[in-house]
Amino acid sequence: YDDVRTKIPDYWIKYNPTLVIHLGIAKGSKEIRLERFAYNADYCHADSEGTVPEIGQCIKNDSSKRLMTSLPIRDICARVKRQTNLPIIVSDNAGRYLCEYIYYQSLFIDSKRTIFIHMPDLDDNFTIENLAQTIQFVIYEALRYVDPLPLLNENGNYLINKNNVSMNYNKLKSSKLF
Repeated sequence: YDDVRTKIPDYWIKYNPTLVIHLGIAKGSKEIRLERFAYNADYCHADSEGTVPEIGQCIKNDSSKRLMTSLPIRDICARVKRQTNLPIIVSDNAGRYLCEYIYYQSLFIDSKRTIFIHMPDLDDNFTIENLAQTIQFVIYEALRYVDPLPLLNENGNYLINKNNVSMNYNKLKSSKLF
């Protein structure tokens, strides 16, 4: 929790990102989950360092019970569903642990540019390749609402071919995300 609390604001300041997509693993999940909300309170499970947020909250002086992304998650989910065969849903509960904690931190900074995606465990249906492709689809669809001008022409069509954009699968495979 301590690293999240200090590093997330620093990253926002340093990089001023167009879009922030946090990724987490939802053990046992049978679908990809686009999270709508993050709650401020009830963080009582210790992280790997044995720490728990002070008074169980993400932001101490924030009176909000929960924050919601300003991006149209339901629309993004529907558009991505049409592009992938993987099950993808909208979720209202990111889990009151590090995933939701980091999501709340970013939503608190800028809810107009933040999404959290919970990924299922890798298996025969959910391969690194098709999960990475689904993440690509989410990025493209979210960018329609964040900064549509560089990616879309006046007809709403992509200026670049999504199929020509490749993700570095080796880098993803060696990461701690999967």
